[in-house]
Amino acid sequence: MIFYSHLAQLKRILAAWQTGASERLIAKATVLEDRLLVTDCALQTWEIPFQQLPILAKLSPENRAEFEIDEDGSYLYWPSGDIHLDMEALRAIVDPEWQTRLRVERAIYDQYFGEAVAAVRKAHHLKQTDIPGVSSRQIRRIEKGDRPKLETLRKLSQAHGLTVNEYMEEIAATLSQWRSIT
Repeated sequence: MIFYSHLAQLKRILAAWQTGASERLIAKATVLEDRLLVTDCALQTWEIPFQQLPILAKLSPENRAEFEIDEDGSYLYWPSGDIHLDMEALRAIVDPEWQTRLRVERAIYDQYFGEAVAAVRKAHHLKQTDIPGVSSRQIRRIEKGDRPKLETLRKLSQAHGLTVNEYMEEIAATLSQWRSIT
């Protein structure tokens, strides 16, 4: 049995459990001297020294404690520094196994993203050499999993006759189709 005095925390925890995201969402957080204590919705507490968070170490000690938790627990937000940190980033600082897991997940996603870029390009009947301002070598690297920069995404979307948002929606739709097949 769990007792929580704050209804918002309880709602976050129950929602995270229902969606299977308990390790990735924040239930509560507090600042204790030179450390940030964060409890995920799986009810594990992580102690993160501010020294290991350079972006927060720049904030004054008073401002470190002035943060908000997103309604669903997706991130912590410090308005004075316009800083957003999610549970994955926080946990990766102190949990090497989690950091490795995130790297693997990111590499797999990047590979799928690259394959989706290739699929969308082919669906638009474009060759790798048909993208103005982007070398075919760079296109090959992206299609194998290198992450493109925003400017490269702009050039890709223009070559497809789309806005960046429309282009990214096509990429997302392609990825979604693949997920529904597997």
